[in-house]
Amino acid sequence: MMILCSTHFSNAQSPDRCQCHQPIKFRKQRQIVNYSITQQTVNCKAPEIRVWLKGEKTPSCLDPNTSLAKRLLSCAQRHRYNPGQTGMCLCKLNGYTNSKCHQRPAKRYKGRHVMLRSLNR
Repeated sequence: MMILCSTHFSNAQSPDRCQCHQPIKFRKQRQIVNYSITQQTVNCKAPEIRVWLKGEKTPSCLDPNTSLAKRLLSCAQRHRYNPGQTGMCLCKLNGYTNSKCHQRPAKRYKGRHVMLRSLNR
């Protein structure tokens, strides 16, 4: 009787953690405002990448096999010990330079790269 109760209790403690049942293949990366990554667990076989888009209140799930998801995963893996730097991953994906993420992305003008200054300087 005691074993049966403890088994039932352990099953109640480990619910299905997969939140992404229908992941999307691609989103325009400039629309991504924020993201979160849940690593794979016993109950969920693949890592879950949830992205918040401009103008939407609920997150969308990104397919972990797409190139955008793989880039987010590898960048988050590099910054796993410094969680404050995970915003740099999104900054780099949007085309900003590494040291100047507050500026606009580099634009091509007559074959040359021209960095546009931000308006608040």
